[in-house]
Amino acid sequence: MFRTLFLSSLLSLFLSSTLLAHADVITLPEQASLEDLNPNIPQPYIVKKGDTLWNIANYFFKEPKKWLNVWEQNLYITNPDLIYPGNEIWFKARPNLTPQQQQATPPTFHPQPKIISKPVERLNPPLDNGMLLTALRHQDFISPRPEKGVGYVLDGKDNRFHFTLNDIIYLKITYPTHINDSFDIFRTGDAIQSLNHKKTIGLLIHHLGTLKILSEEKGVYRGIVTQAFRAIMRGDRLKPAKRTNTHITPINPKQRFHGSVLYIQNNGTAAGQNQIIGINLGLKNGMRNGMILSIYQPGRRIEDRTKETSLTLPNEDIAKIIIMKAQRDASLALVTYSTTAIRLGDIVANSHTK
Repeated sequence: MFRTLFLSSLLSLFLSSTLLAHADVITLPEQASLEDLNPNIPQPYIVKKGDTLWNIANYFFKEPKKWLNVWEQNLYITNPDLIYPGNEIWFKARPNLTPQQQQATPPTFHPQPKIISKPVERLNPPLDNGMLLTALRHQDFISPRPEKGVGYVLDGKDNRFHFTLNDIIYLKITYPTHINDSFDIFRTGDAIQSLNHKKTIGLLIHHLGTLKILSEEKGVYRGIVTQAFRAIMRGDRLKPAKRTNTHITPINPKQRFHGSVLYIQNNGTAAGQNQIIGINLGLKNGMRNGMILSIYQPGRRIEDRTKETSLTLPNEDIAKIIIMKAQRDASLALVTYSTTAIRLGDIVANSHTK
């Protein structure tokens, strides 16, 4: 702030003592010469994020201390600390003149206002890339019908009840299979109901892990678990592995959404940051992977004792989510930020919609 006030005062003092204004023409003091200018530079200079007049002067001049000359020729900049990406900066140097020539032909400048119009950039909390990648790989989904798959887990090498990473397991597969093929391991979970329990949204399909085929003998395949997100059991189903797209682009949707939280990971009653939740908005509602939404805690109903009436308090923005898997009737999302516990029935909407 002190630097801005100092620079503004300096320019005002400098111009007031040396400038003569006539209508829309401003007479400027002696400008930098061609010798001061860096050779062969394209113009205009387009301001980039993080630029200052000091480093822009370094682009034009051999000596960046001449930044005041740049400001003098771009007077639409009212504050040297407030320049914006997209602004155009011009500088026209004068040839070397004698003091008599400079006095006889003072340079002039005709300021022209220019409006730079840009869409508003909405700032979202930074995403935890590690959690995002884990959530993308460990991606449950909601299916409108049971998933049968193309095979199932028979048993393990050492007859244990549960299997995990690097365990050898035996499989039955009814699908053309080759050595080193990969399969996802999944299990059908509970039905996801609407909040009023009048409609079944679908079945939750748990992605348990992945395996790689090692060998086959007499119709029984031998595999090794290469990823395990949960305990794997006999009877768990198989399907050809899908390559995980680990590139997800956050989107601030223009369409307005209004829905509810209908599922919390592991059938929980409350969720927080870095947990998976399900919402009752899907592809049919316009939902897409990467969309950023807010979770709102519904306002409480209270009694206004002063006026002896009841009223509802405003909804509170308590969390941000990113859509990981949008499906027809519902979507799974990762909680990227939360200030308090998320509960079933909490409101899902755009950040500007309550």
